[in-house]
Amino acid sequence: MPLDKKIIEDANKSFLSGDYLIALKKYEELIKKEPTNSILWNNLGLAFLKLGKLNDALKAFEKANELKPNATLAQYHKCLILMREGKYQDASECCDKIISSKPNFTAAKVLKQRIENIIVANTKNKISTEETEETEEYYEEVVEYHCPECDAVIGENDVECKKCGAKFSEMQTNEIRGIANTTNQP
Repeated sequence: MPLDKKIIEDANKSFLSGDYLIALKKYEELIKKEPTNSILWNNLGLAFLKLGKLNDALKAFEKANELKPNATLAQYHKCLILMREGKYQDASECCDKIISSKPNFTAAKVLKQRIENIIVANTKNKISTEETEETEEYYEEVVEYHCPECDAVIGENDVECKKCGAKFSEMQTNEIRGIANTTNQP
């Protein structure tokens, strides 16, 4: 059963405008129709994360990764939750999994280095809880954008896909800036 594009757009708009509870309910509605869509599970996890429901977010990210092994964003968000929970060694290993499958995913490398710094500093008792919380907030906003034609990863401000050559109108560019492209899920 094809997903209702209007509900997808509404869910993404709700998320982007900060209406996380509304977005969460819409993602849940979409998942009922397409429970094997890893991107929807990732988006649901993001909504849970923004609402501070870390256990539910972690379950959603794990489901996304189960459906699509090496789902980079789901794995990355899982790393963030592990870091937030103070499970730095687990978070570091989580980053290692991303880096081994996607060596060019810079955000994971940066996060890994920061986690390693926290581990070393915690060992020496030189880092404050406040600094750790600031670090977690800084890394939370990483988003990956996809071409609506070929699903290739593109830059936030790209007007043309480097892989398939698709050109994006201003309206499409704004839609691409949504939290994820949910229509091209295999």
